[in-house]
Amino acid sequence: MVGAGIFTLTGVAASTSTGPGLVISFVLAAIGCSLAGLCYSEFATMIPVAGSAYTYAYATFGELWAWIIGWDLILEYSVGAATVAIGWSQTLKALLASLGIGPAGEHFGVAIPERCGRADQSACGAHHRAGLADPDPRHS
Repeated sequence: MVGAGIFTLTGVAASTSTGPGLVISFVLAAIGCSLAGLCYSEFATMIPVAGSAYTYAYATFGELWAWIIGWDLILEYSVGAATVAIGWSQTLKALLASLGIGPAGEHFGVAIPERCGRADQSACGAHHRAGLADPDPRHS
């Protein structure tokens, strides 16, 4: 199987929580995807320089809209990469669990204290290394 399998959970949710309307929504999605494909093919024949949404936006709407769409694409790729990373991490976690590596509170045999998982730098003793007083009295 190629990919992270990120749609398996949505498939399970769809099979257990939906009714016959699911088929209708798939048909509507297929029609929408077909129309989007036709739009992109028309863009490709009118603007044969490159095939990206940025190029099409630049040629049709101008530089400002192309800039906005370019940053939107970066956001889209970032969210997509994060989603795939979550899928791969679940796959890796399942693989390691099947090999008997990494029980619930440990990662590769090393227990990570809960306070080191927090976002503030003082949680793992950075204030001690810098010679500063700990701002949180619970750490002393």
